[in-house]
Amino acid sequence: MAKKFLYTSDSGPQGCDQDFYAIFKEMIQECSKSKKSILIFIHGRGKHPQKAFKKKIITDLENNYNSKVIMLHWESWNGPFDFPAGNARGRYQNLISVLKDIQAYVAKNPEKMNAIHVNLLAHSMGTLMLEEAIKSRPNFCKDTIIDNIVLTASASALKNHSSWISSIEFARNIYVVMNTLDPMLMLASLKMRGKRLGVANLRRLKGDIQFANNTKYIDVSSSMLPHRLYLHRYLIWAPFVKRFFNQVFAGEPAYLGEGANVKKTILDRIYIFNRS
Repeated sequence: MAKKFLYTSDSGPQGCDQDFYAIFKEMIQECSKSKKSILIFIHGRGKHPQKAFKKKIITDLENNYNSKVIMLHWESWNGPFDFPAGNARGRYQNLISVLKDIQAYVAKNPEKMNAIHVNLLAHSMGTLMLEEAIKSRPNFCKDTIIDNIVLTASASALKNHSSWISSIEFARNIYVVMNTLDPMLMLASLKMRGKRLGVANLRRLKGDIQFANNTKYIDVSSSMLPHRLYLHRYLIWAPFVKRFFNQVFAGEPAYLGEGANVKKTILDRIYIFNRS
């Protein structure tokens, strides 16, 4: 098991020796001068942390979303045919520790947080870490410490997902971004024995699926995006999806009015995006 679980663009693939509180404090000082947001990123399956640096995932997020990224690492590779869900869930205490450190800093330094936005991106199997944290300790944080939580290509199960997402109380806004054409999640649905949240077709779901009242669901299937659909390099031909990510990673609520960007709204919380 890797001892280090915090990675930044400055630390590189060797990771950070400091604890999260110290790193967060330094980033707050930097972002207060540069007017950047802070993005907590939980990566998905793959040969991380090396993959995040080789494919420039962290630098892409920082450069295109005007953010400083802190990546939470979990042991995400057991070979090409394995989906190590237990590894992601097993690291949930690291996420709780991170969120409690943010809570402690905000409580001690409320004035320093006035102009700083903190967002959380959980991607693919990384959402399992968030899911397990909420299920294990559902009431560990009731203070609003995160502006936007974004779940992209979520490998969490579609069935009963609302029971844990509805328990999240520490974020102003929660968004689940879904793509019915995601080939990785189609395979994950077979390997993990059940439809994954990130690949569900919201327009065809039956009434037995409950949706979380505190969450907005974004269907971007018409843009035909790949699995890591949050990266700017893939959003050239998806301007509405690009604008969505630009807004939420800046700490703003997403604009979701029907019209140019939203083709259809279902149940007041499901938004079907146009392609262009």
